[in-house]
Amino acid sequence: MPLAFPCSSVAEQATVNRWVVGSIPTGGAMSQKVFTLSNSLSHYFFGASGATIVILHGLFGAADNWRAVAKALAADYQVILVDLRNHGNSPHLSTMTYQEMSEDVIELLDELNLSSVILMGHSMGGKVAMQVASQHPHRVTKLIIVDIAPKIYAPHHQDILAGLKAVEDEAPLGSRREAGEVLSKFVNEDRVRQFLLKSYVGDEESQQVWQFNTKAIAKEYESILEAPHLSPSSVDTTFIRGSESDYILDSDIKEIQKYFPQASVITIENAGHWVHAEQFNEFMKEIRNLL
Repeated sequence: MPLAFPCSSVAEQATVNRWVVGSIPTGGAMSQKVFTLSNSLSHYFFGASGATIVILHGLFGAADNWRAVAKALAADYQVILVDLRNHGNSPHLSTMTYQEMSEDVIELLDELNLSSVILMGHSMGGKVAMQVASQHPHRVTKLIIVDIAPKIYAPHHQDILAGLKAVEDEAPLGSRREAGEVLSKFVNEDRVRQFLLKSYVGDEESQQVWQFNTKAIAKEYESILEAPHLSPSSVDTTFIRGSESDYILDSDIKEIQKYFPQASVITIENAGHWVHAEQFNEFMKEIRNLL
């Protein structure tokens, strides 16, 4: 069980920037889970030396989705996994534009005294990473975008949003199994249900709740589908896509190179949108080549 070091009073909490929840060994590297007591993003450290890699997850995800990647890189790099706003342990806020989410990331880098990092983002997190690199190119030494393009996407999460709301409407539910039964009426694919249920956790009152802010995500869904607001960037950039995914089409490459003229596009065979999970070894091979 991880050790917790809470503040002893409300007044003390107001003066502390972070609450360290626990430090555990992970394959020879140290992982430290950090809750912030302000509006800063919660984040998790892997490794203690080398260049810093910051990884941003996708919609309905969390930092934990990238734990295997972080552990694989921790011997040679310091990896920071981030919960974006309205996800994981980060603050629940009413809006989530790409401008706001990119500012969240910059505030975190400032808090951690990181002048520049290697920045990697998947799906929605990839759009956030693009926005950061476009507006703050001096803060990004290398940009890696996983299976997302700088474009508007058609709505395609309606069943998921309806299922999440249905679970909330049925609350209180006593377990993930019960939540899964409700969710199965809306989301047919078991793998997607299991991915979502990773974020169905116990709260401070020991009730099961969605860790992400379902109301804000539903309200801001059109903003999430939008393209980030970009200017051309000279940051060293690579896009990685899955051969079985339709998130980055050949026709998108022209738009990618409009904003990232130096960008290359790597295709990983037999992988869908979750490239890093579906073809982990090949994905890690490409990442190590890029680094």
